[in-house]
Amino acid sequence: MAKKETLNPNRARRYTDEFRDRAVNMYRDSLKSGVNLYGLRPRIARELGIADVTLRDWILKADAKDKTTGSLNQDEAQRLIRELQKQIADLARDNDILTTAAAFFARELDPRTR
Repeated sequence: MAKKETLNPNRARRYTDEFRDRAVNMYRDSLKSGVNLYGLRPRIARELGIADVTLRDWILKADAKDKTTGSLNQDEAQRLIRELQKQIADLARDNDILTTAAAFFARELDPRTR
């Protein structure tokens, strides 16, 4: 008699890294979009056909990885801060020029000063 192969519910399924990343991104995007947060993670897990705790574990691992690797290293962050400070100074200077020009043209167009 041939042995029938049955699915073992206790056996862990393997998911690709791409699938895990997409699941975590789906959860994060839903958080950003402002959808109803109540039951969000279980709802997404159900849509993907995975257990809620599995998605939770993937999210926690991704968050921990993001914290350890960070999106920018210290040098890049400092460079970005300097660049943004320069842009702020340039915009402040431009704003001063435009304010002065607006005042000048307002005086020129004012019929009371003629």
